[in-house]
Amino acid sequence: MRKGLVLLAAGLMLTGCAAKTWAPKYGTSAQDFDGANYRCTQESRTGFAAGGSGYIGAALIIGSAIGAKVQAAKLYTLCMRAQGFEPVKD
Repeated sequence: MRKGLVLLAAGLMLTGCAAKTWAPKYGTSAQDFDGANYRCTQESRTGFAAGGSGYIGAALIIGSAIGAKVQAAKLYTLCMRAQGFEPVKD
């Protein structure tokens, strides 16, 4: 059971959020995009903290890790929009 919980947690953490395709603002080069992408990736990094023992502790850690990924994705989107890029609707 514990092995299954660990595998589930690892799978959730590795999948992350779906990647978006970004449309450049007019007159933007690939180098501009790369710079904005790097800055926004750095600025959107978030940490998480949780603890406990047993299944409760594991659930808290998993929940905290998922919450941190969601928050990082929101921060990245806000940063890219502030740089003049817009997500493309697929």
